[in-house]
Amino acid sequence: MQMFLWTGKGDHQVVVNTGGATGTYRAQGAVFGPPLDATGVTGDVALVSDGTAPVTDACQALPAGSLSGQIALIDRGGCTFVVKVKNAQDAGAVAAIIANNQGDSIFTMGGTDSTITISSVFIGQSDGTTIKAGLPANATVRLTDPPPLQRDADIDSDVMWHEYGHGLTWRMIGRMSGPLSGAIGEGMSDVLSLLANENDVVGEYSFDDPRGIRSAPYTNYPRTYSRFGDTGFEVHHDGEIYAAIGWRLFLNFQSARISKDTLLDYLVDGMNFTPAGPSFEQMRDGILQSVANSGSGRECLVWDAFAHYGVGVGAVGKVKGKIVVVHESFALPPECQ
Repeated sequence: MQMFLWTGKGDHQVVVNTGGATGTYRAQGAVFGPPLDATGVTGDVALVSDGTAPVTDACQALPAGSLSGQIALIDRGGCTFVVKVKNAQDAGAVAAIIANNQGDSIFTMGGTDSTITISSVFIGQSDGTTIKAGLPANATVRLTDPPPLQRDADIDSDVMWHEYGHGLTWRMIGRMSGPLSGAIGEGMSDVLSLLANENDVVGEYSFDDPRGIRSAPYTNYPRTYSRFGDTGFEVHHDGEIYAAIGWRLFLNFQSARISKDTLLDYLVDGMNFTPAGPSFEQMRDGILQSVANSGSGRECLVWDAFAHYGVGVGAVGKVKGKIVVVHESFALPPECQ
């Protein structure tokens, strides 16, 4: 299991030197590519266009030489950070700025590609919109001087439980990859963190932010199943929906005065009844089977959590190529009404 040192929010900067968006913008770096120093890299900023909607995500190869000597401005979503930066590099970019498409939170970009030789930074969605509106512009991407303190994820219980969760789901279920099952894997990993710490936020310590690393706290989480893929099928963001279901399950069991150990028993045992490469409904049905086998009569606690987020009776999510098509349902079975 690969663990990383995290830096607090804003360890890098994007300094826009000319154009309509002149100013300094908070940014985070990446664990891949060469690290930036306080001098940084300067160049004209170019918004990428890969010819396939959404054209600004750089998930497809960019025209050769189209970014020669420039800093690429790219939108998050649709593919991994390393794919985006490598495509920009191959088109001649000297650095890359990736703008969040899910709000203004920023974090260190993960990924591995030893062939990436340019630096990259991650900025918030509002800042990305401002910089785009101010183009053409010249900018510098650089390390904040002095940089903030790094934090070791090895002593962050949230991160450790999350990574353990990946081992658990791959071992017990398998094929936890792709836009749908991969999102479940990320969400279930967050569920373990949430239950272990009885807290609805993930990654506060490593990210040095009480709001954590996700788009919203899991209590009263705003997105439901129909919004799966609403930012381009990114497994961490889409996995938040499954984690929100798990958190509501915990609250349901807590209200019924049932221990979280019992809930964990159901969650893990349910994996025995879940096929490899699962959908949300198959994960739900595996848990329901475990509860039914126990004879405890607690199925409606499970149905409530899933139906609340659109994975009720009749809900269906299917992978079609690179996308997921979802039919949402908030319906409960008759015995739970």
